[in-house]
Amino acid sequence: MQPRRRALAVSLVAIFTMVSVGCSTEGQKAGTDTTATSNDGTTTVVEPGPNDEADPYIDALKRSWQASNLEGDDLPMTDDQIDCMAPHIVGILGVERMKANGVTPADLESDEPLDFSGQDVTEEEAQAVYDTFGTCGMDLRDLMLADMADDEGSDAAYLACMEDALSEENVRLLIVTTMVKGTDALETDAEVAPVMAHVIGCNVASMDEDG
Repeated sequence: MQPRRRALAVSLVAIFTMVSVGCSTEGQKAGTDTTATSNDGTTTVVEPGPNDEADPYIDALKRSWQASNLEGDDLPMTDDQIDCMAPHIVGILGVERMKANGVTPADLESDEPLDFSGQDVTEEEAQAVYDTFGTCGMDLRDLMLADMADDEGSDAAYLACMEDALSEENVRLLIVTTMVKGTDALETDAEVAPVMAHVIGCNVASMDEDG
C-alpha cells in the first residue's frame, strides 16, 4: 500500500486508540452524567465533579496517555489536554459500566487498547466523546489532516482532495460511527459510504498521477 493510502487509516487508528479505553466496555450506561442535550439535539459536555470511585480510573487514563506521549504517539496530547480529557471520558462512559465488565484502572494502562467491536456505546455517548476533544482544545480534523501532511507520500493535490472529503461533519460521522458500530462500519455502513468513496477517489486520483 502506498504511504498516502495509509494516511487516513493511520490517523483514524491513532484517534480511535485515544478514545477506545472505556468505550469498549459493555453493559450499563454511563454512571456520571457529563452531557446535556438541547432541544435542537446539540450535545454539550458538562464538567464532571469529584468522584472517589472515578478518580483511580481518571488517574490511570492520564498515566496511559502520558506514557503514549513518551513513546512518540502519532497524536500527542499536552498535559492540560490530558487533565481535561480524562475525567470527561471516564464520566461519559461510566465507572459502573467499567466495573460491571471487569475493567479495572490497571486495565486502562494496558499497552493494548480495548476493542471497539460489538460494544454497547450509544450514539449520544460517542457524540459526547467527540465533543470532549474540542472542549479540551483538540481539533480532530486538523490533527488528521496534519498527520496526512506529514506523510512523505502525500502531495498537494492529494491533501487538497482529502481536505474536501474530510469536512468537520464527515470527520465527526466517521469517528462517531466507528465508536458505535466498530471499524468494520468504515466499509459497510451506508451513511459512511459516500465519505469513504470520496476518500478512495482521492487515493485513486493520486495514484493515477504517479503513473
